[in-house]
Amino acid sequence: MRKVLILKNKKETNIMKNINGCDIFNYYIINDTNFIYKVLKKIGLLKLIFYKNWKKNIKEYDVAILYSWGYCNQVTKYIKKNNPNCIINLWMWNPCNAKRVNLLRMDSNIDKIWTYDKDGALKYNLLYNTQIYNKNIKLPKKDEKYDIVFLGLNKNRDMQINKYYEIFQELRLNCNIKIVNKIKDLVSYDKYLDFISDGKVLLDIVNDNVTGITLRVMEGLFFRKKVITNNKTISSYDFYNENNFFILGIDNTNNLKEFINSEYKVIDQKIIENYDVENWIKRFLK
Repeated sequence: MRKVLILKNKKETNIMKNINGCDIFNYYIINDTNFIYKVLKKIGLLKLIFYKNWKKNIKEYDVAILYSWGYCNQVTKYIKKNNPNCIINLWMWNPCNAKRVNLLRMDSNIDKIWTYDKDGALKYNLLYNTQIYNKNIKLPKKDEKYDIVFLGLNKNRDMQINKYYEIFQELRLNCNIKIVNKIKDLVSYDKYLDFISDGKVLLDIVNDNVTGITLRVMEGLFFRKKVITNNKTISSYDFYNENNFFILGIDNTNNLKEFINSEYKVIDQKIIENYDVENWIKRFLK
């Protein structure tokens, strides 16, 4: 069995838990915009200080999976220099664009570039691997006192969210919508799960350039919660069912109440497990 190294940003701690057969580490401790980080990178001391938790065993790994969120070319350079046979996979967990893809392609140490975005994979000739979740994450059991819930960073989505909130209000839907404007004000993922457990339906709003599916869609799928989304590509996925997903801009908002109160359509467990992190890892090993 091949030995796998996963390097991620510390934000992904919840999804990357309790996974068999993998060693999982954070890229580094401080943000790459930090002045100290920039200085250490420039003088070549970054890996000596921040990579010590995984670099000492680098020769043991057959495959490395790197999240693009924390990508640094010093990481790939170090892996290939000390273990030339290790296959380096870079997985983009952010929207594809030409600038980002071209930057990654300049790094000759990356063997394969992947994306979670099906449209982006076709447009930029990248490999595709699904959005992910972890079946071991559980949602608190609470009474659903809201029709629609949302808790997330602004990301220039506030105007869209507020526009739809006004529509929901006109329909007399009971909503709990919280837009966070600063990263420092984000709650822990456990508190986030507690927040969304109060709602019947999750609101998923993406920017115009986003076509890949979000974690909110995964949460809806794994927790059997309905999702209202403005992502029109959602209907192309194998888990899509009109009983479970309401597409803003396509479906008639006059039918929202009926959608919210209708029964959830249970999805085949094999389809759900395809998006579980353990199966996600297996696809990098093929």
